[in-house]
Amino acid sequence: HEAGVIHRDLKPANIKVREDGTVKVLDFGLAKALAGEQPDQDLSQAPTMTATMGGTRAGVILGTAAYMSPEQARGKPLDKRTDIWSFGCVLFEMVTGRAVFGGDTLSDTIANVLDRQPQWEWLPVGTPSSTHRLLRRCLAKDRRRRLHDIADARIEMDDGEDGADATGPSASHTAPLWQRLIPWVSVGAVVVIALVAFSSERASAPEVTRLTVVLPAGAFFNIINDSGVAVSPDGRTVVFSAVDDGRRLYRHDLNALETVPILGTEGARLPFFSPNGQWVAFFVNSRTEGPEVALKKIPVTGGRAVTVVPVRRQLAGNSAWSGGTWLGDDSIVFGSDAALVPPGGPGLFRVSASGGEVSAVAAYSENGEEVFHRGPAALPDGRGFISIGWTEDSPWVYLHRPDAGDPVPLVRGSFARVSPTGHLVFEQDGAVWAVALDTEQGTVTGEPVLVLDSFLSMRNNSSPIFDLSATGTLAYAEPTYPDRSLVWVNTDGQEEPLGFAPQPYWWPHVSPDGDQIGVHIMEAENMDFHIYDLTSGAILRFTRDPANDGFPLWTPDGKRVVFWSARGGPWNLYTRPADRTGQAERLTQSPNLQIPHSFGNDGSTLVFTEASPDNSGTDIWKMSIDGDRTPEPVLQGPYNEDQPALSPDGRWIAYQSDESGTWQIVVRPFPDVESDLFPVGAGGVSPEWSPDSQWLYYRGETAMMAVQIDTTGGFSAAPPVALFEDRYVGGSEDTVGIPGQAYAVAPDGRFLMMKDPPQRGRAAQLIVVRNWHLEFTERVPVN
Repeated sequence: HEAGVIHRDLKPANIKVREDGTVKVLDFGLAKALAGEQPDQDLSQAPTMTATMGGTRAGVILGTAAYMSPEQARGKPLDKRTDIWSFGCVLFEMVTGRAVFGGDTLSDTIANVLDRQPQWEWLPVGTPSSTHRLLRRCLAKDRRRRLHDIADARIEMDDGEDGADATGPSASHTAPLWQRLIPWVSVGAVVVIALVAFSSERASAPEVTRLTVVLPAGAFFNIINDSGVAVSPDGRTVVFSAVDDGRRLYRHDLNALETVPILGTEGARLPFFSPNGQWVAFFVNSRTEGPEVALKKIPVTGGRAVTVVPVRRQLAGNSAWSGGTWLGDDSIVFGSDAALVPPGGPGLFRVSASGGEVSAVAAYSENGEEVFHRGPAALPDGRGFISIGWTEDSPWVYLHRPDAGDPVPLVRGSFARVSPTGHLVFEQDGAVWAVALDTEQGTVTGEPVLVLDSFLSMRNNSSPIFDLSATGTLAYAEPTYPDRSLVWVNTDGQEEPLGFAPQPYWWPHVSPDGDQIGVHIMEAENMDFHIYDLTSGAILRFTRDPANDGFPLWTPDGKRVVFWSARGGPWNLYTRPADRTGQAERLTQSPNLQIPHSFGNDGSTLVFTEASPDNSGTDIWKMSIDGDRTPEPVLQGPYNEDQPALSPDGRWIAYQSDESGTWQIVVRPFPDVESDLFPVGAGGVSPEWSPDSQWLYYRGETAMMAVQIDTTGGFSAAPPVALFEDRYVGGSEDTVGIPGQAYAVAPDGRFLMMKDPPQRGRAAQLIVVRNWHLEFTERVPVN
């Protein structure tokens, strides 16, 4: 105090005695300079979190509950009298062997500090009256009646040594106070030593502990559009990207109670920490989430976001980024699915965390053939990283070591981290496995062991909601999706519920006779699609394969359903009779993602989209599902051509394109698409035709739009008109970048829409496991 410092966390654990008898006060981590008396301040500006017994935690009400003063517990401004209160707590405990304000729970302890008076009867017989008086003056709840200076305590102690005011039979003895307190000091010392020994034993034998972090109301994870989670290197903080009314990063300190948004991170996805844990880097991807598409970084506590890598040309692909990692030399390695920055892409790139020149990271397989790499993650020592290398067969985990030549394939898998025990933890077939890894030799030994069988991820996604810190703290999302209702909406905007229970629906489609609907259900561990019979009310599960299936599309005669499936590895196209007889038949063989969209009037020509081989965009293809099934390109280019819809008369194809820099509806003749081009409207997504081919519908910025089409003398489009307010799932703001039609047009002209409840249905949460690696260390030995 004479030096102008208040400690704010005085307790037995922070008081040590050297072998020569010198008493040392330790741990000034919460100390601050004295500011003198201050008037009461607005508590909204004070720390708001509650401290816990037995430890000091940053970012909360600072101090340890059993020793903090009432003003400290209330978040009030502090002066040196808060240390005098703590001194009284310590002295009381030394004399009695009991914590003066202890409680069974944190709440009990805080309540005792604020409301309960000390149990003075606990003081042993013969305690000097000066000690009684000193304790009462130190532990006065009204700090105005508390000792104002710790030097006054020395006066009380000196008075006690005189023996003049001692009480009880021993009042006449003249032994100094410190000698008379030796038995009680010994009791306190034994307690402290026992606690220290217990703490040391616990520290030497850490335990696996679990907790949940519930997302703020209305927020949820969107794995299709690259949400992400990152755990700080020390394992104490979790940052994640979630969607509510927009997209942003949230921070949760594991020693705190609240999850808070990180301001300045609008549009952020795929976060990752700096090695010192002070910064978090993230990507901004979609033009709908801000004017800038870039790699950025921001202090983890919030502040101004700094652009590390700007984009020097317009976005070419929907998934512009594929993860990043921050290495120990203060460089960032990141993946790009599109040619966003020099020297081009896709692949892995390196840049200083301070910005500057971007360089490509060499990535080749063993035979010298170039492999598309993404999803980098630093090794615990920060000197290298692992990545996911994609080949035609399946993704593999690769090890990259500086000055070690080409990356080395380790194991088949699509997501990976390295645990502090030297295990490679990776995703394979929708589950997480662990295997021993020798990073120096670039080899794995032994058989992989299953360590986690349920987490939120698309199969073969290199960016699931999953992360593991260098200290062994695991964070992963439980597989939950928002429940949605299915509703009919007519052209006047009148809404009618279908009557089916809310589910995490996606990609609705209506059968040609209007009696059935097909919906992709975003289930936790295995996505499938269902057929809902509108006549009988029956719900029929159409697919049951362990792999993900979805995106149903009936043939015009209603006899077959074409769908997307990952059962063969890559997401390709399959078909099965609509009555669910027989087995699914594979239609395509491609290493690239394919999604079915529309049929021509001949009932055989299927139009679908496929991610371009270099992942620079989405292209439109066609094929006959009868006879020769050789796919043929319809529209290919450096931009996105997505969500194609053939007119029922088979003469026109409508689709959305971002060639102009924003999503635009375009119509071309079909199949001679190169003969002409007709932009429709001023911008929009998700085109669909009316059953008579005379109207073209699409999602505008705020409304469902309709354009009357006249094809009697060529092609002409009337000005678009708004049909009804677009308050349904999959409007223009969140359809961009999401592979899937968010509505359907029924044969009677009604719209099948999906509607989110006010709170988006199920609560989304993260599971956090401290020392998770200890669960599998014995089962997966490391040599």
